Amino acid sequence: MSGRRWSRWNRPWLMIFMVAGLGMLSGTPGAAAAPTGSAARPSPSVGRVPVGVVDLGPAKAVGPVNNRGQVVVTANDDRTYLRTGSTLQPLEYQGEPINVVAMNDSGVLAGWVAAPGHNLPVRWERGTVTVLANPTAAEDFVVPVAVNARGQILLQFLHFDVTDLRAWGYLWDNGRSTQIGPSTTFTGVTDLNDLGQVIGGTQGPDGGAQGFRWDRARGEVPVVPPAGIGNGRPVALDNAGQVAGYGDTPGGRYGGFRWSGGPSTDLGTLGGQNTQPVDTIRAMNAAGTIVGTSESASGSSSVFEWTAGRMSALPVPAGLGVSLGINDQGLIALASGQSGGIESAAVWWAGVVTALPSLGGTTVRTSDFTNSNVIVGTSTTAGGTTHGVIWTVGAGPGR
Repeated sequence: MSGRRWSRWNRPWLMIFMVAGLGMLSGTPGAAAAPTGSAARPSPSVGRVPVGVVDLGPAKAVGPVNNRGQVVVTANDDRTYLRTGSTLQPLEYQGEPINVVAMNDSGVLAGWVAAPGHNLPVRWERGTVTVLANPTAAEDFVVPVAVNARGQILLQFLHFDVTDLRAWGYLWDNGRSTQIGPSTTFTGVTDLNDLGQVIGGTQGPDGGAQGFRWDRARGEVPVVPPAGIGNGRPVALDNAGQVAGYGDTPGGRYGGFRWSGGPSTDLGTLGGQNTQPVDTIRAMNAAGTIVGTSESASGSSSVFEWTAGRMSALPVPAGLGVSLGINDQGLIALASGQSGGIESAAVWWAGVVTALPSLGGTTVRTSDFTNSNVIVGTSTTAGGTTHGVIWTVGAGPGR
């Protein structure tokens, strides 16, 4: 991964776009145990990998983070800052805080600021702010989705009117904007790689979704799922142009697939009827390994790792599922839902599940991670205050 984008904050916007138009992010995945064609793994050890913890102090949110260790911090007053080492630089435009959606490894940020009646999508670099689009109609919204290593920014345009719902994408490149999808239909864009390729989907006349991979030279190339899987939804794109996605199967289930430009590969299942890669842009890493949930013949759920044509069930404790995805070292970010007032996070790394320590409270939430196993998020303290946290997996305390 290039560190070009953040895997969580763009999803709420895309949920609006896709559920309203395509339903590309709707549905609840199954999960899995171990079947024919899968490799069983030994029972995990828990907590043997050292984790360094840095308390950033009171904060509302933390992230994105890039592979240089720069991280965006949102303070409790909603002001945002870029943290580089121990230095905090305010992120604002005309006095308004920038809501950061994505950041690349050069520290180029894509986000938006509130404006009367709408929002302004912006690019920030070393204190210089560029407005990427200036919607004038009250029904029009433009939101950044991703920024790549070249500084190109993927934008989602939405004309949000109850009687006239339309959406399309734009690729912004050094002041030049190229439209993706016609302005007469509903096209959602979800990811951008360092080649300038984009994935997304368009609503068809029958209401179904047609996934695509787009580039300037060829336009939209259909991402066709394997036979038996319909309404393909691309969710992750690597720098080789490979796509991970999922679609509908008979009986209201999901099937996962990988597409590289030719026939798609069905990821299979763990013996059951349901497989879904995690619905984030980090569902697949640079090696083509895909993670998510799948189902056994008995209907039980497991986290899966698919690599080189083989799906394996990971021995992850009950209650944990894939959250952010997988990085290029193979670290898988895990999280639990809230239960009994407790919310936790962990990682699968070096063959073990390791919990991310809290700051004494009952809630740990992660928002982004890097290829050097740095994870950012928030934790409550023993007093119930939310603080920003940087965890480093494989490092000693305080690193």
